[in-house]
Amino acid sequence: MKIEPVGKRSWQTRIAYRRGLPCAAAFAYTDYKIQRRSLDRIALKFRGTLTTKVDGVPVAFTCDPYSLYVQLSRCTILGGIKLFSEVRKKDFVDNRVPQAIAEAETVLGRLNEVMVEVYERN
Repeated sequence: MKIEPVGKRSWQTRIAYRRGLPCAAAFAYTDYKIQRRSLDRIALKFRGTLTTKVDGVPVAFTCDPYSLYVQLSRCTILGGIKLFSEVRKKDFVDNRVPQAIAEAETVLGRLNEVMVEVYERN
Protein backbone atom coordinates (compact mmCIF):
# COMPACT_ATOMS: atom_id res chain seq x y z
CA MET A 1 0.00 0.00 0.00
CA LYS A 2 1.49 3.31 -1.04
CA ILE A 3 1.27 6.04 1.60
CA GLU A 4 1.02 9.39 -0.12
CA PRO A 5 2.50 12.41 1.65
CA VAL A 6 0.05 15.13 2.66
CA GLY A 7 2.26 17.89 1.35
CA LYS A 8 5.59 17.54 -0.45
CA ARG A 9 8.41 19.13 1.51
CA SER A 10 11.73 20.18 0.03
CA TRP A 11 13.65 17.80 2.30
CA GLN A 12 11.38 14.83 1.55
CA THR A 13 13.05 12.37 -0.80
CA ARG A 14 11.20 9.07 -0.24
CA ILE A 15 7.66 7.78 -0.35
CA ALA A 16 6.71 5.18 2.26
CA TYR A 17 5.22 1.80 1.41
CA ARG A 18 3.47 -0.59 3.77
CA ARG A 19 2.69 -4.26 3.31
CA GLY A 20 -0.15 -5.86 5.24
CA LEU A 21 -3.04 -4.33 7.08
CA PRO A 22 -2.41 -0.98 8.79
CA CYS A 23 -3.90 -2.04 12.12
CA ALA A 24 -3.05 -3.54 15.49
CA ALA A 25 -4.76 -6.35 17.37
CA ALA A 26 -7.13 -5.26 20.15
CA PHE A 27 -10.27 -6.42 21.93
CA ALA A 28 -13.52 -4.54 22.43
CA TYR A 29 -15.90 -5.28 25.28
CA THR A 30 -19.14 -3.80 26.47
CA ASP A 31 -19.23 -2.69 30.09
CA TYR A 32 -21.51 -5.63 30.91
CA LYS A 33 -19.15 -8.21 29.38
CA ILE A 34 -16.14 -6.87 31.27
CA GLN A 35 -17.66 -7.11 34.75
CA ARG A 36 -15.61 -9.15 37.27
CA ARG A 37 -12.47 -8.71 35.19
CA SER A 38 -9.41 -6.57 35.83
CA LEU A 39 -7.18 -5.12 33.14
CA ASP A 40 -3.83 -3.31 33.23
CA ARG A 41 -4.75 -0.95 30.39
CA ILE A 42 -8.09 0.16 28.99
CA ALA A 43 -9.31 2.72 26.47
CA LEU A 44 -12.71 4.23 27.22
CA LYS A 45 -15.29 6.40 25.54
CA PHE A 46 -17.93 7.76 27.92
CA ARG A 47 -21.12 8.26 25.95
CA GLY A 48 -24.69 7.13 26.30
CA THR A 49 -26.18 4.59 23.94
CA LEU A 50 -28.62 7.10 22.46
CA THR A 51 -28.14 10.37 20.61
CA THR A 52 -30.27 13.44 20.07
CA LYS A 53 -29.87 16.34 17.68
CA VAL A 54 -29.01 19.79 19.02
CA ASP A 55 -29.03 22.48 16.32
CA GLY A 56 -28.86 19.70 13.73
CA VAL A 57 -25.75 18.12 15.28
CA PRO A 58 -25.99 14.63 16.84
CA VAL A 59 -25.06 14.71 20.55
CA ALA A 60 -24.65 11.57 22.69
CA PHE A 61 -26.71 11.22 25.86
CA THR A 62 -25.05 11.18 29.26
CA CYS A 63 -23.16 8.03 30.19
CA ASP A 64 -25.18 5.77 32.50
CA PRO A 65 -23.82 6.15 36.09
CA TYR A 66 -23.62 2.38 36.64
CA SER A 67 -21.85 1.91 33.32
CA LEU A 68 -19.47 4.71 34.26
CA TYR A 69 -18.57 2.93 37.51
CA VAL A 70 -18.06 -0.44 35.80
CA GLN A 71 -15.86 1.06 33.09
CA LEU A 72 -13.63 3.05 35.44
CA SER A 73 -13.26 0.30 38.03
CA ARG A 74 -11.98 -2.37 35.60
CA CYS A 75 -8.47 -0.93 35.38
CA THR A 76 -6.03 -1.88 38.13
CA ILE A 77 -4.07 1.40 37.95
CA LEU A 78 -5.16 4.95 37.19
CA GLY A 79 -2.33 5.42 34.70
CA GLY A 80 -3.69 2.54 32.60
CA ILE A 81 -6.88 4.44 31.67
CA LYS A 82 -6.89 6.19 28.28
CA LEU A 83 -9.87 8.21 27.06
CA PHE A 84 -11.00 8.23 23.42
CA SER A 85 -13.20 11.27 23.84
CA GLU A 86 -13.22 14.59 25.63
CA VAL A 87 -14.50 14.34 29.19
CA ARG A 88 -17.85 16.11 29.49
CA LYS A 89 -19.08 17.69 32.72
CA LYS A 90 -22.46 16.00 32.30
CA ASP A 91 -20.82 12.54 32.32
CA PHE A 92 -19.06 13.04 35.68
CA VAL A 93 -20.07 16.07 37.75
CA ASP A 94 -23.71 16.26 36.69
CA ASN A 95 -24.23 12.51 36.35
CA ARG A 96 -26.89 11.25 38.75
CA VAL A 97 -28.64 7.95 39.37
CA PRO A 98 -32.17 8.26 37.91
CA GLN A 99 -34.79 9.05 40.59
CA ALA A 100 -36.84 5.91 39.87
CA ILE A 101 -33.79 3.69 40.36
CA ALA A 102 -32.78 5.49 43.58
CA GLU A 103 -36.31 5.00 44.94
CA ALA A 104 -36.30 1.32 43.94
CA GLU A 105 -32.97 0.82 45.74
CA THR A 106 -34.47 2.40 48.89
CA VAL A 107 -37.50 0.08 48.73
CA LEU A 108 -35.25 -2.96 48.23
CA GLY A 109 -33.15 -1.90 51.20
CA ARG A 110 -36.25 -1.72 53.41
CA LEU A 111 -37.48 -5.11 52.16
CA ASN A 112 -34.08 -6.57 52.96
CA GLU A 113 -34.27 -5.27 56.53
CA VAL A 114 -37.76 -6.78 56.97
CA MET A 115 -36.60 -10.14 55.60
CA VAL A 116 -33.64 -10.20 58.00
CA GLU A 117 -35.93 -9.39 60.96
CA VAL A 118 -38.38 -12.16 59.99
CA TYR A 119 -35.54 -14.65 59.57
CA GLU A 120 -33.96 -13.76 62.93
CA ARG A 121 -37.31 -14.12 64.75
CA ASN A 122 -37.86 -17.64 63.40
